[in-house]
Amino acid sequence: MRMKDNIRFKSRTVAQMAAAVAVLLLPVSCNKDKHEVLVEKPIGMTAFQAGTRALVNSSNDLGSQSATTGFGVFGYKTLGSDDTPVFSNTNVTASASGDSYTWSYTPLKYWDMQADYHFVAYWPHTTESGVVSNDDDTHTLTLKMANWQNVNGNEKDWLIATDAGNASTYYFGREQNNGIVYFSFGHLLALIEIQAWYYGNEDKVPTITSLDFGSSSNQVPSADGTVSVSKNYSTTGAVTWPAWSSVSKSNSMTLLSGNTTPLSAFSTAEDEFTPPENGVDEIDMVCRWLVIPFATSNCPLTVNYKIGETTTALQAVVSDLTFGTLESGKKYTLTLKFNTITNTLDPVSVLVRDWNDITDLDGDNSTNDEDERYNW
Repeated sequence: MRMKDNIRFKSRTVAQMAAAVAVLLLPVSCNKDKHEVLVEKPIGMTAFQAGTRALVNSSNDLGSQSATTGFGVFGYKTLGSDDTPVFSNTNVTASASGDSYTWSYTPLKYWDMQADYHFVAYWPHTTESGVVSNDDDTHTLTLKMANWQNVNGNEKDWLIATDAGNASTYYFGREQNNGIVYFSFGHLLALIEIQAWYYGNEDKVPTITSLDFGSSSNQVPSADGTVSVSKNYSTTGAVTWPAWSSVSKSNSMTLLSGNTTPLSAFSTAEDEFTPPENGVDEIDMVCRWLVIPFATSNCPLTVNYKIGETTTALQAVVSDLTFGTLESGKKYTLTLKFNTITNTLDPVSVLVRDWNDITDLDGDNSTNDEDERYNW
């Protein structure tokens, strides 16, 4: 009898232990509480709309231009002292639905809720050899680009953005963004544009035949040169701008050559361009160039032109273009004003704007949600 009692006792003990083990083996991932660490959620990505509408080669925003091109992402996670690459030039593209865009990439990556993450993104994405490189040890992205790019629709208007934080922050902080990484892009290059108009005798139409920027004593980046820009995306706290390599320079850069198109923008007002009611509604755009940031002072602009039926080429040298340092994300507008009575070029005005200046689109003399970002 005692033996049977012992057997029954042992059987109950084994059953209780088995039940306890079964409870321990229940998957914790079923618990969606934010304090659990095993949360199987994909890493989402999007381009922050407020910072990416302005691109130099279109009035459209970044989303519509990223349907095929998209942006590239590098990123890694940190657990303790170990860094593990997660993204390596991953292409994130957009699909449109009205005014909103859905961003996607493949294959999907998933959050490790115990890890810290660092990301860097650039636009436009490319796999061209030697253009994009990443150092997994120093977490530094390097982009190689041309010193000058003529804006004709085929240029690369390089943008860059970084983001960093703990995985749980992407879910339970940042206004409950549900695992989405928001990239707010900024321009790497500067934009120089030259526009023109004339006053005086409307029948004597000016034609600009060439534009040269720089001189032997005030050099500019070489026309066929390239430069590299590097961004360390492991840093947190204060945002630091990328570091540029040394710039190869030459005496001058030809911004325009062989132009035979006469100007059409005429105004009866001498002090500024104010189109007449039956006249042209905007200033003539002569040329536009994307250029790497560089320091300059009093770089001359040599303007060759003719007025009306003049067969002899005229020339003006504008020597007081005090740009200072051309900065990333800034737009430098040079306006040429021709006097067709004296056949001369009046002083050139220079206007500098940030790429994200607000434009008063609704005309209420204020900036609000109805207005949009200034488009390059």
